[in-house]
Formats: sequence, C-alpha cells, structure tokens
Amino acid sequence: MRNSLRIRVLGTLDHRARPNALMVSALTGFRPGRAVYSYMNRLRRWGLVEGRKPLGGPILWSISQRGRERLAWLNRAEISGIRHSRQRAAAAVSTPRFTPAHSRPP
Repeated sequence: MRNSLRIRVLGTLDHRARPNALMVSALTGFRPGRAVYSYMNRLRRWGLVEGRKPLGGPILWSISQRGRERLAWLNRAEISGIRHSRQRAAAAVSTPRFTPAHSRPP
C-alpha cells in the first residue's frame, strides 16, 4: 500500500513521546535506517510532524495536530479501500462474463 509507511510513522509518533529519528526507524522497520532523516524532514515540510532539537542532542519528533488528522483520514481511507476492493472482487466473481455471439455454442 502506498501510504503504509506514512501510517506506520505517524502512528508511532502518535503513541510515543518524542522519539529521535533512529528510534522511529527501529520501531517502524524503516529501511535503510539513514533514509529516515530525509523522510522525517519531508513530513515536517508537509506539517505532519514537529521536530525539536535539545541542546547538543538529536532532533526529537512529535506528531502535529495536522498529522493526527491525516493519520485518522489515512486509517479511514485504508479501511474503506479494503472494503471497496473486497466488494470489487466479490462482484467480479459473481458477475457473468460477456461471451460474444460468434463464440457461443449453438
């Protein structure tokens, strides 16, 4: 799923008190681990996370209000997407296929 990494990262930040980037990488299975820094900065630019840098330490990340709203939306979209794909699969199985007239048995 396209948004699965975003859901994992925002969900982790929603349940953790200010982890650093390496901890986010370890908790979410983000690979390669060093790429988490650019991903976190991208989320920050989008306004989904906030980073605070204590004196002499790594940036500590937290989810923003906009990030919480986006996480809720992504979770709803994922659930409805799963439901929609199941309905589509069920319809494909139960719908008779069109057979052209020239290929039908007499």
